[in-house]
Amino acid sequence: MAGYLLSPCITVMAIPGKGRGIVATARIEAGTVVERSPLLVLPPGVIPDRGHPLSDFVYVLHEPHEDGRALGLGYASLYNHSRNPNCDWDFDSAPPAIVMTAIRGIEAGEELTIDYGIPLWFREA
Repeated sequence: MAGYLLSPCITVMAIPGKGRGIVATARIEAGTVVERSPLLVLPPGVIPDRGHPLSDFVYVLHEPHEDGRALGLGYASLYNHSRNPNCDWDFDSAPPAIVMTAIRGIEAGEELTIDYGIPLWFREA
């Protein structure tokens, strides 16, 4: 069974025009798992698509979770979107987690970003 991981090479910082985001504190090599964050899986309907204070921070789960929502603990819900991300994400079901992996080298001071993979509900920064 896999455990959880939060890399010592990332931190939360204010990102101009975006609010909070994740930033590298040291160089991260491509292929590095930077976070394996626990997910709090919520039943369908607890957090709607829009209008709830947490709706901007949840991941949409599909089978076997019946289109429920999950809140990423750790830093998982703070990664900002980019059309040219430097990280990729994937779900792991045992135990429920989201795994963030660098898809290219990331320099110290650079923001870590992911592609949300859904139509955006906000204007991209």
